[in-house]
Amino acid sequence: MKFPKRIKGLNNNIFEEINYKGVMDMFTNLKSGLVIMGNIKDKYTCAILDLLNRTAIKRNVKQIYFYDATYETKLGTIEDVRACKTLESKMDYYALVEKIGFKSNTLVKDTLIPKIELPLIFGIKYGSITGVLNPRYAKWMNQVFIPGEKEDQTIEFVSDLIDLIAKTDVSRDQLL
Repeated sequence: MKFPKRIKGLNNNIFEEINYKGVMDMFTNLKSGLVIMGNIKDKYTCAILDLLNRTAIKRNVKQIYFYDATYETKLGTIEDVRACKTLESKMDYYALVEKIGFKSNTLVKDTLIPKIELPLIFGIKYGSITGVLNPRYAKWMNQVFIPGEKEDQTIEFVSDLIDLIAKTDVSRDQLL
């Protein structure tokens, strides 16, 4: 699925689409950047997009890569990468989970591979993971909440995001 250039309530977005090969290329070719793995139809992904976009712009981030967790199969059906229905998709997903270093008690059905809950935001600096955020928030009146709880989590999310951006920033790096 393509990341729409215009999303209701999301102005001047800095998201750029990236596919599996592009993400893995960031690791193998020692690239840097922020990546959000999500799905534009996922309510938890949509709940944080605006806050993520605004925070990144304020921190002078030029782009955030959006890796859609769904893809179109050769037969034209839409699949989720985390479903691991084919051997190839299991191997690709496992390689991604290993590169990210993601750990979870929830496993992909019929495997021992940790299941990533969407959205997942991770930073890559020179091919290495700088940090991972797994913010599963609901949104109400421009505030984010953990589903089922009443306490606003906006400040905590923004703080964690700023920390991840700082760890991933390469603008001050210099060669000796």
